[in-house]
Amino acid sequence: MWKLRSVHYKSNVLCGSCRSQYLIHTFECFIMSDWSPVAKVYDPLKAGSIDGTDVEPHDRAIWRAMVARYVPNKGVVGDPDLTLFVARLNPQTTEEKVCEVFSKYGDIRRLRLVRDIVTGFSKGYAFVEYKEERSVTRARRDANKLVVDQHELFVDYEQERTLKGWIPRRQGGGQGGKKESGQLRFGGRDRPFRKPINLPPMSESLLWVFMFYKGLQCNSRASWSTTAA
Repeated sequence: MWKLRSVHYKSNVLCGSCRSQYLIHTFECFIMSDWSPVAKVYDPLKAGSIDGTDVEPHDRAIWRAMVARYVPNKGVVGDPDLTLFVARLNPQTTEEKVCEVFSKYGDIRRLRLVRDIVTGFSKGYAFVEYKEERSVTRARRDANKLVVDQHELFVDYEQERTLKGWIPRRQGGGQGGKKESGQLRFGGRDRPFRKPINLPPMSESLLWVFMFYKGLQCNSRASWSTTAA
């Protein structure tokens, strides 16, 4: 609440975002300044909405994700901040091929191509851990959408251990997806949120603060008009 009052106080005359002299713009710009196309905290309800504004889940998978409790696998080794998630691999692509492609961006400390524990077949995704942060940044930037073995790759930071509140796809969460599956999830690199057209409704407390400052502004203008007259 202090942050909101501070923003209103400092921008009472001129909004720093849209340069408007009206307080309503200050309030709207404050709300929108917190908007991000990529989720900073995973919320299954927001992930199921193209602009992150849904107030009710629209499919059972979202309901399942909302009540799910997921604990990251403690057996996973490596530094999560230096690890990339590589998806959409050709089922025939080997560890050696993945290593060959991603070693171009820096020294690899660890690489794991995920396989089915029963069949041993590749599941089409892997995790690559680098030794340096700059290698991670370079690989995420340059290897995303790279075609390897006739498949276009998707590359992003590991989410399981870095994104608070993460729920995997098998529990109704995740990010991305295909339209055909009917289970699209937004807020990630593959499918970022679209900027909402309408602002969320004001809560009662925020409305009170808005009206309070609006009243001060109106009284100030009325006093100035009386003095000028």
